[in-house]
Amino acid sequence: DGGGGAGYAIAVEVPARGREGGLEIRAEGSGEGIPLAPLHMPGRGALAAELSYGGARAPFHVSFLLADAAGAEKRTHRGTSFRVPVGVGRGRPAPLGLSLSGDGAANFAVYSKSAKGVVLCLFDGRGAGGGDEPALEIELDPYVLRTGDVWHVLLESVEGYASYGFRTGLFALSMKDMVKTMHRHGIEVLLEVVFTHTAEGGAECQMISIHGIDGSSYYIADGIVGCKASVLNCNHPVTQRLILDSLRHWVLDFHVDGFCFINAPFLVRGPGGEGLSRPPLLEAIAFDPVLSKTKIIADPWSPLDISNVQFPFPHWKRWAEMNTRFSMDVRKFLKGEALISDLATRLCGSGDLFSSRGPAFSFNYVSRNSGLTLVDLVSFSSDELGSEFSWNCGEEGPSESNAVLQTRLRQIRNFLFILFVSLGIPVLNMGDECGHSTAGSTSYEDRGPLNWKALKTIFVKEVTGFISFLSALRSRRADIFQRREFLKLENIHWYGSNLSEPQWEDPTSNFLCMHINPELGENTPDSVRGDLYICFNANEESVSATLPALAEGSMWLRLVDTSLAFPGFFSSESNPKVHQVPGFSSYQVKAHSCVLFELKRVLS
Repeated sequence: DGGGGAGYAIAVEVPARGREGGLEIRAEGSGEGIPLAPLHMPGRGALAAELSYGGARAPFHVSFLLADAAGAEKRTHRGTSFRVPVGVGRGRPAPLGLSLSGDGAANFAVYSKSAKGVVLCLFDGRGAGGGDEPALEIELDPYVLRTGDVWHVLLESVEGYASYGFRTGLFALSMKDMVKTMHRHGIEVLLEVVFTHTAEGGAECQMISIHGIDGSSYYIADGIVGCKASVLNCNHPVTQRLILDSLRHWVLDFHVDGFCFINAPFLVRGPGGEGLSRPPLLEAIAFDPVLSKTKIIADPWSPLDISNVQFPFPHWKRWAEMNTRFSMDVRKFLKGEALISDLATRLCGSGDLFSSRGPAFSFNYVSRNSGLTLVDLVSFSSDELGSEFSWNCGEEGPSESNAVLQTRLRQIRNFLFILFVSLGIPVLNMGDECGHSTAGSTSYEDRGPLNWKALKTIFVKEVTGFISFLSALRSRRADIFQRREFLKLENIHWYGSNLSEPQWEDPTSNFLCMHINPELGENTPDSVRGDLYICFNANEESVSATLPALAEGSMWLRLVDTSLAFPGFFSSESNPKVHQVPGFSSYQVKAHSCVLFELKRVLS
């Protein structure tokens, strides 16, 4: 029996012959002797023993020998010894040859019309002699492991067991194969790196790495106030060379497409921990002949002091940044606590942060693996989470209230919608698409494994379908959402509920409309010619939004309304069932929802 993946338990019974405890059983298996196991009477008219073996050695045979208490062998009319295969199942006769199942088990099947016996020989190429001699021979039982003229046997996998590190060189090859596979499917690979601290302690701790080479050069002498880790002196020439060599290695040998530098604020520190206006390391990366051709992203999140604050980052128009301000302002707006002017700034690409670079350098996100997950953002808002600007939608933690659950689902749609209709690069946190939760904890240690069974739920189908739709929309309307430069003033207009001027500085104003006129050229295809009208409502009640008047022969198509039920809350512009709004009219934007309209010209 597999025994839950930890090993195997073998139960053996022999005729009692009127004695209890008078016999013992000696077992040997996998090259290791097992002490004598006394037989006991389980009440079935037989003597029995149970033995356990570690599953990592399977498959193997265990040989048994009957003996009395003094150790003398006992012979019966059936013999004194027998053996049991461990990790071997009956298998199946088809298909012939070797076949692998999803759980890692290997089935062997061979056809022979005349064979009186079949032995399966297993070789280990890692053993002595290069695998010239079989490491294990399994003799197939003709009564159990045979169907007609087909002999078959199953070598079971051991669940939960993996011999990590048996050939460490394979990990690098596996990484390279993964990058190649990603590239074949048009997916770029960015590596998240931390070059600001190591696992070494201070001078009083054991030296396990570069502390023993030249600690005064590689590390900041007095560290950083409030930080217990050994902080690298990144802008020292020796440390700088170490980091540059490492980055080039990943690009030249593994062909990664770029890097995201965690703890970016520490990369601008000098030898004494002071801030530098032109950090040599960052400038060297920006203009390196190899690294300058990759994507380089600065992430302000610091695992050293658990801070996540946007700051002026020296960029030379090469460095992109994870936009923390985007996350905070969008969360505040959907919670009903932000100025609509802050939301407008984020929608347009955060010009206050990236004015000299453009919106393509802004990596926008609403959740990440160092804080609350997306589903927790709408489920937890205790006092301890004040800096997260989350909102539990009326009830803390898990809820059975249909009203609360519907509001949470609507808020999740709103977060995704704003993320994808904002200028910049949308960044999704893995697990948000399947409702991954840490029960409201922001601690990295509380990150548990994903529940892969959740991928089959209606929630995942809805969220992934919406993400797919939004991705396709960004691709189709790349003229607006994937611009490398900011929108011109004449191409964007802002309104309140009735086409009035928005109340920019009113903290109680939670409604905003955005009208985008695309720049049209002579060769602009019809699919990208339509205006976009987007409404954002963070109020507790519905708001009647007046749509701009249209010329004759045009109409508004509603592509998204996050308040509607699935699957009708989003529709492709080619969908004949898409909601059509005639020319000058109004639309009820429900509480806590967003709506997107696209202009469609009707052919006469």
